[in-house]
Amino acid sequence: GSCSLFLLSDRHVLVGSRHDSDQGGGTSAIMTQLIAALTEQTKQGWVPDRTTVFCSWGGTALGNIGSYEWGKDNSVVLQSSAVAYVSLNSPVRGTETLRATASPTLLQLTSDIQRVTIHTS
Repeated sequence: GSCSLFLLSDRHVLVGSRHDSDQGGGTSAIMTQLIAALTEQTKQGWVPDRTTVFCSWGGTALGNIGSYEWGKDNSVVLQSSAVAYVSLNSPVRGTETLRATASPTLLQLTSDIQRVTIHTS
């Protein structure tokens, strides 16, 4: 697997997906657009509170080798600095609403974002 840092801080949010997936779902396109959107926001002066680490994992069909090895090699940093992992595996599934699996705090955040998005649309 490979990862690249978006900005430096003491806390990290990891955003990752498989790059060898046969399930489709547009993960590469979504990752590219997410990076472009964050880059544009920083050009306009936005500074994120957390470092965003974008990860593209290989070897998923063979037991998640890429993410496992990267996690093992970076376990000290992950344990001390990682605050969330956002998985983009199979991100597009028809017209369903967002289904999130996360800690209670992150679930509340996704609910709040959906509520704001629905009311402003």
